Amino acid sequence: MTTEQEVLLRLDILRDFADKKYGPVANVYETMGALEQELFEVREAIQERDTEKIIAEMLDAANVLIRGAVALTKETGDEYPIGYEEEDGDR
Repeated sequence: MTTEQEVLLRLDILRDFADKKYGPVANVYETMGALEQELFEVREAIQERDTEKIIAEMLDAANVLIRGAVALTKETGDEYPIGYEEEDGDR
């Protein structure tokens, strides 16, 4: 398993855990609040110079963003996440 696959697997596990513990994301403001907290924790981990903790907190922040993007995509019905424009050959 590559490092990227390991990280994606950890994200998958985190997302499943969060979905079971918290349920679906209510709105973009919930995502913003959770992200602010996670980024604060990333900063703390960086200041502590604790590599394992930095990675864990970065994954937590990524998880918040992924869950928020999934919820927003479901809510709006967008096929592509906001910020990605369909170009020739994308399908």
